[in-house]
Amino acid sequence: MTLPSKSRALIAILAPLLLIIACSKAKPRQYSELGQKGTTGAHTEENCPVHANEPMGELKWTTPTGWKIKAATGMRLASFQTGNDLDCSLIPLSGEVGGIPANIRRWLDQMSVNIDAKDLERLCQGVPKSTSKAGIPYQVVDLTPYTGASGESIIVSVSTFSDVMLFIKLKGEKAKVLADRKAFLSLCDSLSR
Repeated sequence: MTLPSKSRALIAILAPLLLIIACSKAKPRQYSELGQKGTTGAHTEENCPVHANEPMGELKWTTPTGWKIKAATGMRLASFQTGNDLDCSLIPLSGEVGGIPANIRRWLDQMSVNIDAKDLERLCQGVPKSTSKAGIPYQVVDLTPYTGASGESIIVSVSTFSDVMLFIKLKGEKAKVLADRKAFLSLCDSLSR
């Protein structure tokens, strides 16, 4: 069955108009990147340790010995290559982004590790709280006990600044993550404003 030419012409005119009307009502998503002000490309020793952001203030840290500063791309505030050739990143995100339990579940999923709700609750309750030398509180989520000897693992530090959560994440082969753990914790402990 074919449509009369007048109907086809009417459809040809109305279809694009309906598409334009439908698309004009959709609101685009907007994201705020909380990146370095005044820096682009690779970080240098001079510009890497300072991040100016209203909720976090001016954030500083000390790069662990043996770690190399890499270009911070995307949502990253800073990136490092560790002494064991792993990637460590500082990522600030607005809001609670699901809180500790949702993030632990997501990190476990990234490692293909499944735990039941009770074990997840125990894990969340057992996350130790620390304070940097400058008084910035943080929690360290160490997921190395949940992976096999040769699997990938993750250690993450979480700090909350008003409505921004700062994640410092170290991910890689479990043995290397464990070898870089002390330097990772020194990075977390060096946070200051």
